Amino acid sequence: MYVELGIYRAKTFNFVARHAKKAYAVDSVNVGRYIKCDNAEFFCGTTDAFARRWTDEVGNTIDLIFIDADHSKEAVLRDVGNFLPWITPDTGFIILHDTWPLNKGETAPGYSGDCYLAPRIIKERYPHLEVLTLPFLCGLTLIRNPTGGDWRNG
Repeated sequence: MYVELGIYRAKTFNFVARHAKKAYAVDSVNVGRYIKCDNAEFFCGTTDAFARRWTDEVGNTIDLIFIDADHSKEAVLRDVGNFLPWITPDTGFIILHDTWPLNKGETAPGYSGDCYLAPRIIKERYPHLEVLTLPFLCGLTLIRNPTGGDWRNG
């Protein structure tokens, strides 16, 4: 199961979703016309509204969620909190985009915003999670929940 919050023109979504059994795209702007996958469903609305829908109607575990919607620290923290319970333990990932801005100008609202501050707070709030920020492509932060239930966790 693949979920992408904030799809813009669905370039990343279309590339990743074709490898998933089912995929969900979420954006506050009606950009569903850019989706080119038969296994995809588009939700036009806020990520908070989609999280409520997920909890009330879908309720499946998520193997990979790519968060690239509202670039405010607060919104990213809400998105992580809303979807963390649904991430497949041990093998599921949350990926945050824009967590390593290239310069101070990119931290302005409308660009990367202050979402680059979210990984540090996530580490503090959820010390059991593995959190790694890769400093390229404006920053990608990988988050995994190693529960200890998988022999490969050591």
